Amino acid sequence: MTQRLFLLSICLFISYLVQAQMGAVQGKVSDKAAKTPIPEAAVQLIGTDLGIYTDAEGNFLLENVPPGTYKLLTTFVSYKEDTTEIVVKAGETLTKEVALSLSFTNTVTIVGTVQKQSSGAIILAQKQAVTIMTGISLDEIKKTPDRNTSDVLKRLSGVSVQDNKFVVIRGLSDRYNAVTLNGLPLSSTEPDRRAFSFDLFPASLLDNLTINKTAVPNITGEFAGGVINLNTKEIPEEPFVSLSVSGGGNSQSTFKNYLFYKGGKWDNLGINDNTRNLPANLPSTDSMKILLSGSAESRYITSRILPNTWGFSSYKNMLPTQNYQLSAGKEFKIGEHSLGVIGALNYSNQWRTTQFVRQDFDIDTTRRFYYSDQQYRQNVNLGGIANVAWKFGKGNKIYTNNLVTASGDDRFVERNGVDYANERYEKSNLAFYTAYALRTHQLLGEHTSKTGGLKIKWGTGYNVVNRVTPDMRRMFYIKNLVPQGDKNDSVFKAFVPYFATPSYSGRFYSVQKEVAISGNLDISLDYKFLKQVENKFRFGAAVQQKHKSFDARVFGYRIPNAGTHNNDLEYLPQDSIFAPSNMSKQGFSLQEITSKSDSYTAFGNTYSGYVMAEQKVTKHFRAILGARLESYRQVLNSQTFGGDTIRVDTTITNILPSVNLVYALNEKSNLRLSASQTVSRPIFRELSPFAFFDFELNAAIQGNDTLTSTKITNVDARYEWFPGLNQLFAVTLFYKDFQKPIEQITDKGSTTTLYTFINTPKATAYGAELEFRAKWTSLRYLVDWKQWENFSIYGNLAYIQSRVDQSNIPGISQKYRPMQGQSPYIINTGINYTNLEKGTSVTLSFNRIGRRLWSVGTTGAAGNRYLEIWEAPRSVLDIQFSQKVFKNGEIKLNIADLLNQRLNFYQDVDENGRYSQNSTDKLIIGTTFGWNSSLGFSYKF
Repeated sequence: MTQRLFLLSICLFISYLVQAQMGAVQGKVSDKAAKTPIPEAAVQLIGTDLGIYTDAEGNFLLENVPPGTYKLLTTFVSYKEDTTEIVVKAGETLTKEVALSLSFTNTVTIVGTVQKQSSGAIILAQKQAVTIMTGISLDEIKKTPDRNTSDVLKRLSGVSVQDNKFVVIRGLSDRYNAVTLNGLPLSSTEPDRRAFSFDLFPASLLDNLTINKTAVPNITGEFAGGVINLNTKEIPEEPFVSLSVSGGGNSQSTFKNYLFYKGGKWDNLGINDNTRNLPANLPSTDSMKILLSGSAESRYITSRILPNTWGFSSYKNMLPTQNYQLSAGKEFKIGEHSLGVIGALNYSNQWRTTQFVRQDFDIDTTRRFYYSDQQYRQNVNLGGIANVAWKFGKGNKIYTNNLVTASGDDRFVERNGVDYANERYEKSNLAFYTAYALRTHQLLGEHTSKTGGLKIKWGTGYNVVNRVTPDMRRMFYIKNLVPQGDKNDSVFKAFVPYFATPSYSGRFYSVQKEVAISGNLDISLDYKFLKQVENKFRFGAAVQQKHKSFDARVFGYRIPNAGTHNNDLEYLPQDSIFAPSNMSKQGFSLQEITSKSDSYTAFGNTYSGYVMAEQKVTKHFRAILGARLESYRQVLNSQTFGGDTIRVDTTITNILPSVNLVYALNEKSNLRLSASQTVSRPIFRELSPFAFFDFELNAAIQGNDTLTSTKITNVDARYEWFPGLNQLFAVTLFYKDFQKPIEQITDKGSTTTLYTFINTPKATAYGAELEFRAKWTSLRYLVDWKQWENFSIYGNLAYIQSRVDQSNIPGISQKYRPMQGQSPYIINTGINYTNLEKGTSVTLSFNRIGRRLWSVGTTGAAGNRYLEIWEAPRSVLDIQFSQKVFKNGEIKLNIADLLNQRLNFYQDVDENGRYSQNSTDKLIIGTTFGWNSSLGFSYKF
């Protein structure tokens, strides 16, 4: 009730804001030489969301314009843009005639550069695109409290985010998506999945973000959900220096007490300073095993090499979140040429405390364990871009984009609970740090002939992803659940086994590196056919070479088998139990348990070529036809746990045809139909035999070297209506057929849960999407309230159904189920109030997804079925207030996840399709994140 009253108060506050008397701008756009009207020209007031397309006679009318001085921008394909300063007065209508001249330069590219940051540019791109696409601009990003790209993505049509960083498009998991940066592919940042961790990429470094949902030959054919295009900041028209600072807190974290351990001196920069790395004098794995299994003297001397870093401490007043950004840009005129430079630095430091409940059950509903986890986490991102562009001659541009991002994810997890399967209380913890470093360098070029009939685009890219996890430590203390009449009934004792294991008193080190080199060439030729002149024939090629290495070393502590061990040492506190002095015959010794399967090397080379034609069949009908050929070779070298050689070496060549049909019903609406063939291939990790125990999930993850590629057939139909420059209404229907999709399943053993990967025989997915963006005045036939004229509404709704056919899989009792990660519905919607005269903006955003399958169930080794684990729906409400201050300053107040609803993962025992705490359903994981608030100030000099 309190939340509802709060939201009602906000709405009442907004509705009673005083409105100024508005003006209007009307006019006509025509060809300067021919004196003929130009329909569908884009007319926009720069720096605002006010804009419209001209009608069939070239006329336009911009209503409800606050009084003031503006720059009126008019653009149309193949014409030079026109920018004119106008003065709008209250209660008056200004008439402005605009005459455009034909351009023989790359006008389309120039228009894209000018409008790239605005919501109108994204909608215009959707209207003119050859594919079905969606997107979000920098202007829209600024109206949300989104800090990183994963937060931005969940605003888009048919998109949801898992684990706060992995993207699900149209209900399809991240493995069915591709990611590009400025048109060139990005590498996966994750060791266990085909995904880019979008929380690494600050939203402030983007100009816009788009998603292609249907295939065309000139983009990668390895996707089924969408191709996510991240476009970084372009060269500015005017020089600028911008600084922004913000700070904030979390309702269950900030200024609260917390536990943590001593880390490195550069942790606050997101950079690994090597403090946690393996000591330089540590022998190799083979030598280490010899020394640790040799004489007692060598065993205990060697055991002392690893430092005693097991201690942790209690701290007060967890720090608030900090965000800083500095950016600058300038264009230098050199005769008829120009050189543009833009750079940006972004820093964020976020502390969080999150509570988890973790449980697991046998098929007979017997509880295996119950844990209460407190996760204390620091996440630091330090990123920068440096872009340089050289425009020369007529229609030539060469530019370089450079991005460097460093990220540190530091966690300490305190666990208390009961291990019912082993009849013991448990007090354990996990400490680990993961350092990411992403480096991308791109060199690109665009060249247009004097007549504009020939266009050449090319690009090369070099990506490096480093992921280091140094000294992950897991520690367990236990005491008897059932009294045994000894000391262990009342005092916790360290669980140090006779034979070391990474799960108990274990240390884990890993280094992952992936280098990807890419290049592409796109050639476009205008041609005349069927009396139509607006046709393009395109052909090109692309190459990507990936090289990846993964190495892990695993250690554990153990007690002697003989009776010399001093049991009292097992009751020592964690900071002293593994002190060097306790590495002795009476104490403990280190054991290296690295196996042959704990490392692998791999490479994957993709060579592609394509041809396509954009044929305008009639005045209103376009057909985009073509095919893409992709030849992919994948090689992985590793060994089994026992040392047997594993080599995967496959080469697959796919011909991927596609057709996109666009029929313009009138100047403001399109009807689209698309059909295509795409693929999804297994990643290196899914093929490798490496097994990793995840402390937080209390399960192991292992690959499967028998996986094969997935073939996908896609069909889409869409109706789209563009009533104004910044307005959109679209409905899309889609259907997908999967042959041998790859999914992660649960293999439930008698003692350990194992997640692995399989090819299921086949699956289908179908659904509908609704997307809309409109000014409130556009809905005046529904509501005719004058005070709502500064409001706009936006949203997208998706309904999705999928079915996996597992009737031929042995041991599976359920023949059909949804695809892993698929949500039956997705809701993203919001309302924005903008008063340009007062410089005030308020945005209310809402997001909700339907329940989705988080982990696929299966039959365990003992013949007992393990139930599927579902993620329950959760509603997210965000609010942002912004106010212009001084000349170029702005203050923003953000409140994110205001509802703070609990996130639940559960087994649907009663099979009623929803989670109920009071039913027979079994909660597996439950957590709350707290609501976040931040206050920021930015100024453009």
